[in-house]
Amino acid sequence: MLWSYSRRLVLVVLVLGLAACQGAAFLRRPTATPTPAATLELGDEVYTHPQGAFSLPLPAGWQVALEEPVRVRLTPGPHATPSPYRWIEVAVINTAVALEDEALERFARQFAQDVCAAAGPCEVRRVWLGSEGRAHADAQVVTDEGEARWHFVYQRQGPVVFVLHIASDPSGVPDALVSAWWHYLRLDATKAEGLPLYGYRRIYTLSLPHHPELELQEAVPVGWRVTRARDVQAVEDLAYALALSPDSRFGLLLYSGHQGHLALSDQDLRASALATLHMLFELEDKDFVIHTAHRDLDGRWLLLWEATPPGMRGVTRAEAFHDELVLFTGFAPSTLWAVAEPFFQELLTTFHPLPVER
Repeated sequence: MLWSYSRRLVLVVLVLGLAACQGAAFLRRPTATPTPAATLELGDEVYTHPQGAFSLPLPAGWQVALEEPVRVRLTPGPHATPSPYRWIEVAVINTAVALEDEALERFARQFAQDVCAAAGPCEVRRVWLGSEGRAHADAQVVTDEGEARWHFVYQRQGPVVFVLHIASDPSGVPDALVSAWWHYLRLDATKAEGLPLYGYRRIYTLSLPHHPELELQEAVPVGWRVTRARDVQAVEDLAYALALSPDSRFGLLLYSGHQGHLALSDQDLRASALATLHMLFELEDKDFVIHTAHRDLDGRWLLLWEATPPGMRGVTRAEAFHDELVLFTGFAPSTLWAVAEPFFQELLTTFHPLPVER
């Protein structure tokens, strides 16, 4: 929502004041001297996130170009003063638990890579943790609008990460000017904890081993690292993609295994799914309990299971496609299952790993 903002401020003036108070944070690498072209005069309007998770004053002449529950993008309007800025975006990521430094740095790198790759050829050139406790990333990207420089800053506040994403001309915006935006951002993580877990997502595709003309599609949270493996064994060919959250607490597994030249019967589907889960999670020496197992109207098996130790719970959807066994599995520590289960159930119902023609 937009409401009156009674002050007009020039960004470069406050940058100099902030740099004087936090000099070390702005001296991590040399930056160009700010010029009038690098300043943005703030207008009288403030954007406030629908749930109140953050607010940010709009630069004079700028407008809201994109608004989603987990992110907003501001862009220059037709009467905005020319500047190196192409857009400013703020994303709100509910991580369920606070990320430690190492996990935050991993998230920063993967988030930048995911967002850049969706736009075009890109190179994430640098990722670092600042002395102020924020993570930073810089990238060069080629979009439909030409080459650009992207700056990312990640701020933790409890179980929430706020991401400031600034796109600029290839020459970039000085680090001090990027960091200074935090002077204007007003953050309230308590208003963001009700947002979907890792709600900013991308589509990942996986080819079926014996059906190269088809692929599976699944939504994976932006910032999660994905490993992909393909193995040829004596009995079956299989392919899978494993996505893990930055702190490795939550995981998604998309699996396809060739079952020979015969289509799976309904009665074999559940048994094949259980055998595959034991193989993939190496559960032979663990207590593996199926809490519920039922078939939906489309004939797919839905399994809620638990393995101890190490205290892991998961939900698996199993279906047969021709001679392929297709599994979608979400798993998390048992202590976090109350948070994780709605997240996985949403992915099960909203983002089906259905084969599509390329």
